[in-house]
Amino acid sequence: MTHFRVSGANECNGVADKCFKEGIEIEVMTCNISNCEIPESYDLLDELRMKERNMIKKYMKESFFDSSHFTSLQCMNTKANNLYALAISNEDEEIRGVLIIDNVKEGKRSFKEELRDVVADYAKIFCFTLSTVK
Repeated sequence: MTHFRVSGANECNGVADKCFKEGIEIEVMTCNISNCEIPESYDLLDELRMKERNMIKKYMKESFFDSSHFTSLQCMNTKANNLYALAISNEDEEIRGVLIIDNVKEGKRSFKEELRDVVADYAKIFCFTLSTVK
């Protein structure tokens, strides 16, 4: 389990942040950067080989990471390339969090349809939990 920070800024801090801010379901299928060396700062990306640099920038763009939130990318234990994000709201339709299901596979893979029944069950659990917390 990983916790993602939601930023207060206009720039996005990844898929969870974008989903939380916009309240929309998001599916991302991007490149796998699990084996890429992530530099200490965004400015040092230019020192990487062009292939790695381009992959990291592509990953950031497609996963909604603004360069100002590069440290979040560094801190991630797993850099999943296939993600599905769903906003969790309470009975008043206020977004309270985001459920993200992801995997790290070579190549892009959509698993949204496979999750349809599972996500519905998770949503019921979250809705019940939120209804008890006031």
